[in-house]
Amino acid sequence: VGERVVIIGGGLAGCESAMELCREGRKVTVLEAAKGFARDAHRMASLGLLEESKRHPNLKAVDQCRVTEITPEGVVATNRDGNSVLYPADTVAYAVGMRARTQLSLQLSNAAPYVAWAGDCVKPRRTMEAIREGYFAAMNIR
Repeated sequence: VGERVVIIGGGLAGCESAMELCREGRKVTVLEAAKGFARDAHRMASLGLLEESKRHPNLKAVDQCRVTEITPEGVVATNRDGNSVLYPADTVAYAVGMRARTQLSLQLSNAAPYVAWAGDCVKPRRTMEAIREGYFAAMNIR
């Protein structure tokens, strides 16, 4: 990972990654298409991220922008005013969207007498939901 990092995606994963990279001394820019950051996080977690972000002068967060290009110099994005801006980067991390791994789940569905689906193979979401599903799947083992 280089000194200047641009993270595309300002959800919980992108924001937590940005915090860790800032702790390591890197200059980080988070680019988010929607308004706000870590909207997929629990309210307390997002408040904690907001408070911690204030302690990192090397963190820049830009919402309501659309990434249009990744170049050797960095990431080009159109900001909310319609202007094209280059965000310099040595490293670009992609932290947008998740998809359920249903195909792999289907391939494994006959691998044992009892197979339960839990977590992101059902639908991408938060860790607590996956833990809950895993708990109930384990309770149903006979």
